[in-house]
Amino acid sequence: MNSRYFNIAGMQVITPNNNVDIDKAYSDGIYVESAGNIKVAFKDGTTHTFKNLVAKDTIQANIARVYSTGTTVTSTDIFGLKLDP
Repeated sequence: MNSRYFNIAGMQVITPNNNVDIDKAYSDGIYVESAGNIKVAFKDGTTHTFKNLVAKDTIQANIARVYSTGTTVTSTDIFGLKLDP
């Protein structure tokens, strides 16, 4: 998965948590600054683990939660994205 160009309006550090959703304003995607896996819940309630991400990967999806269990990317290296429409 490689990054591509997005119109990013803002970004916020996401702290993985098994019980708390991320701020909805920053749920348009995820950017990672280090390699690893990220387990997420989408807004429809389904979950998925993105495996073997490389540093500087971007995932454009409607993310509701980033789980601490199943996530190996350093927690300070995960950012929620707010995209321009």
